[in-house]
Amino acid sequence: MRHDEIARALRSGASDRAIARRLRVDATTVAQVRASLGLPKVRSGVRPASLEDLFWQRTDVTPEGHLVWTGYRASGGAPALRHGGTTLTAYRIAWGMSHERAPVGQLRPGCGVKHCVHPDHLEDQTIRTAYRALVGRPIR
Repeated sequence: MRHDEIARALRSGASDRAIARRLRVDATTVAQVRASLGLPKVRSGVRPASLEDLFWQRTDVTPEGHLVWTGYRASGGAPALRHGGTTLTAYRIAWGMSHERAPVGQLRPGCGVKHCVHPDHLEDQTIRTAYRALVGRPIR
C-alpha cells in the first residue's frame, strides 16, 4: 500500500521530493500524506556539488556492470536530468564524463540494455558508422 510506504519514508526524515523520486509517486501525494500525519515539512539535504553528482545519485549498478537510470525520464522516455532550468539527457552527461569530443548524432547504449547510461557503453553515430564499416552490419 503506497500510503504506508510513504508514511514509513516520511517518519524516517526523508524530504517529499526524495520520497517521490524513490517511490515514483507525485510529490503532491507525498505532501498530502505528510499533512494527514501532521508531520512538519523537511527540506532536502545538502545540494550536490555538480551535475556529475546529480547523475551518480540517480543510477544503480547492475551485477552485469550496466548503469541503470533511476531518475526522471523526459517525455520521450529518455533518461534525463533537470539542472539549472535545463533538461539534459543522462546519455549526454555520461558521454561528457568519458569522451573528450562532442557526440555526433543520437547517443544510444551500445550494450543493448535499454536506458543503460554507463559512460563506456554509449555510442554515437561516429562509433556506429565505424562498427558498420568493420563488421558490415549495424551494432544492434
